Order: sequence, then structure tokens, then C-alpha cells
Amino acid sequence: MRESCRVYTKVLLLLVLSCFLLFLYGCSKGEGKETINEPVGAETDNGEDIVEEPEVEEEVVTKVKSPLTGIYIDEEKINDRVIAVMLDNQYSARPQAGITQCDIVYEILAEGNITRYMGIIGTGQPENIGPVRSSRDYFIHMALEYDALYVHVGGSPQAYEAISELKVPSVDAMHQGGDVFWRKKHKSAPHNMYSSFEAIIKGAERKNYRAEGKYDLLKFSENETALQGEDLIYIEFPYNGKSYYSSYKFNEDEKVYYRYINGSVQKDENGDIHVTAKNIIVQFTKTRAIKGDTEGRLAVDMVGEGEGWYISNGKCQKLKWKKEDIYKLTKYYDESGEEIILNPGNIWIQVYPENRKDEIVMKSSLAN
Repeated sequence: MRESCRVYTKVLLLLVLSCFLLFLYGCSKGEGKETINEPVGAETDNGEDIVEEPEVEEEVVTKVKSPLTGIYIDEEKINDRVIAVMLDNQYSARPQAGITQCDIVYEILAEGNITRYMGIIGTGQPENIGPVRSSRDYFIHMALEYDALYVHVGGSPQAYEAISELKVPSVDAMHQGGDVFWRKKHKSAPHNMYSSFEAIIKGAERKNYRAEGKYDLLKFSENETALQGEDLIYIEFPYNGKSYYSSYKFNEDEKVYYRYINGSVQKDENGDIHVTAKNIIVQFTKTRAIKGDTEGRLAVDMVGEGEGWYISNGKCQKLKWKKEDIYKLTKYYDESGEEIILNPGNIWIQVYPENRKDEIVMKSSLAN
């Protein structure tokens, strides 16, 4: 009896011991699988370190409204100081380089009934600008609106007088080295003087001009708006009859006006790009020959007030312009006296003699 009890006790102990060992084995297997939440640097089953990938922060690009076009662009693309550059428009000077990188372009008559351009550059940095040409005093009156570095090659007696009296920050090729202005061989002199944004800034630094400018701003809408005016698909400015005229054709799909010279496409020498305008401002001014000037130079009254047109998105409306003094920004008002709000985009300002406005050709459709 005692012998059977001992046997029974041994069997029972063996069963308990077997259950305990099985329990320990199961726990150890479960622990080996729990590797998901291990800290950085812990080892996996195969001995490899687990490394968590660091989070990549997205670069934030700040967009700001361009003061000259109303278009939102990278803040770093806005130049510290505006450049106003005189551009030659003689036949031998075309096509001009950098003209599509100008935020605003003025076209105004010079002697001989041929126009000259002045490009206002506030958001571009063209590597090739030209041909640069001589100054006229009425262009200076407009450059001062933008507190601009004024870029030119010489100038009329009236221009040099204005530069001296008004203390204009002039970057003149006549007083700069070959690292600021240079002549190119693909055009003949004097229609081949070129520069670049970087070189112009270098020339301005030598003269110790202020690095930053301050100026008043035109008003731009946040979104495209339709003008309250007449349809305008085509407009032509006969500055010298059929010998020289500039014109625009509206592109309905792109909502811009394409520009032409004497009926031919006007292009930018940089990239062979067709010149376009989002906004066209026509400014009628008193224009007359300077008495006693043997070269036939003109006086153009840019200070004061007058009439004109604002053209955008296939429409044309009347405006009144006003410039209180040489330094003040020209403001544009509708017929009710409210300041005009421009559509976001570049601007071409066509300054035209007020006594010749009936010569301008306007069409509401190309079928006319």
C-alpha cells in the first residue's frame, strides 16, 4: 500500500513539474516576438539595430504681392531697389533684350517721331539688358516715381540738367567701366550698348547709392476683374504714321495683348519671346518741340493731369491721370473719380500726344 502511494506521489510531482516547464517555455517565446515598440538602438532577432527615420520638415516659401504687378511671387525675387533703364527703339536696335522681364514699360516719343522705351525692373534680374540708350528729362520725371536707379548712356542737355538738379541716382555708361556696360558685335553702334542687372547694381554700389528704394504703389485686384467699358480687340498707335506704329492684339484664351511693331511680332532678344501686356494704360500729354533746339527734341508734360484709357481683358475704359509733382506716383482715376484697380500683371504705358489722339486705330473685333 505504501509502495503504491509513493508511486502515485512521484507521478503527480512529475505532472506538476511538466506543466510548470511548459508555462515557462510559452512565456519565453511570447517575449521574443515583442519587438515592434523597441527603443531606437535596440536589437532585433537577427541582431540588426532599429533606427527610426527623422521627420523631414517641408521648406516654407513666402509669397508676397509684387508692388509693381500685383502678382504673388517668392519674396526673395523682389529687388531691393527698382531699376529704370532707357532702351533704344531704332530699327537697328530691335529686338531689345530683357524687355519681357520689365514689370512696367513706358513708350514715349523722342525726336524724329521715333519712340524710346523706359523699362521698370523690380522683380526680374536680367542677365542681358539692352540696347541701352540716352536719357530725356521727361523719362527722368517718371523714373523718380519709383525711386529708381536710372540707367542710361549719356543724354540731352535737359536730361543732364535734371539729373544734376534733382540729384538723380544715375548709372551712366559715359562714367562707368567696361564691367558695367559693354558693346556687342551683333548690332552696330550706337545701337549695341548692353548691361545686366548684376552689373548695374555693381555700378550703383560704386556711386554709394542707397541699396533700398521707397515708393508709392498702384492698386491691384486680388483676382481678375472685368472692366466696365467698350470691347477692344485691337489698338494701333501711329507715332509716325505708317513709318512707325506700335499695336496690340487681344488673345481671348490667354487674356493678354500681344505686341507688334509696324505689324510685325515684337520679340525679346532673350529667348525669342513674343512681348505681351496684361494692362495697357494710354496717357495723353501735351507734347511739343523745344523752342530753339536744333536736334528737334521734345518737351512732354508728365507732371500735371490729363485724360487717357485703361485697357485690359478685351475692354477699354476712360480714365483721368494726375501727377502732383516730379516725385509723386501718377495716379489713374475712373470717370466717377475712384482710383482704378488694375488686374494683376505687367503694364505698358503708352504716352501719346493729346492733340493726335484721333489718329489712334481701335477695333472691337478683327473683322472690322
